[in-house]
Amino acid sequence: MHGLKPASEAFFGKKVLFVLSGKEWQGLRQLMRPAFAVHNLSPMVEATSIKAKVFADVLSPYADSGRDVDVLLATSMYHLSAVSIASFHYELNCIEVRAEHLH
Repeated sequence: MHGLKPASEAFFGKKVLFVLSGKEWQGLRQLMRPAFAVHNLSPMVEATSIKAKVFADVLSPYADSGRDVDVLLATSMYHLSAVSIASFHYELNCIEVRAEHLH
């Protein structure tokens, strides 16, 4: 199974905004709208960009060497780290601590 929908459902479960449609999509979109209002995004930008830099630094040796990397795992760890710090102000350090598991 390939594509955005199967990958998203595997990572997030079946109730994900960008794989839903119809009334389910509208309901979840309305629920999530306040969290993504412009005034709420500003504090998240710095936290997610810091984690994006860490993510790039972790993946750089793989790109430089041509070694295989588990991109789904790496992306999952980035998302968990970024969301935990941006949304909950809690540092999981997923991408930093578990980088050795990417190959």
